[in-house]
Amino acid sequence: MLDANGMIDLTAALSGQMTAFQDSERLVFELEALEAITPDALIQLKEMSDFAGSFGGFSIIVRNANPIVKAQIDASELKNAITFDVTQ
Repeated sequence: MLDANGMIDLTAALSGQMTAFQDSERLVFELEALEAITPDALIQLKEMSDFAGSFGGFSIIVRNANPIVKAQIDASELKNAITFDVTQ
């Protein structure tokens, strides 16, 4: 369900730490300031990336990730599908 800002609330998947939105022609998932990503959340991210990838433009942007989160993602199947945004 979209809210007034066109954001999709994915709190069930990532404990309120993730939103998704349509940006031009791509679907962008943004994760902000995560302390850690659970294995279940990584599985759900993988499923979402597979689904969204079948429609074309897709990206995951992780903002302000700590080293633990970066290591978790780098060790997962998603490491090539994720962009780290370190701008503050």
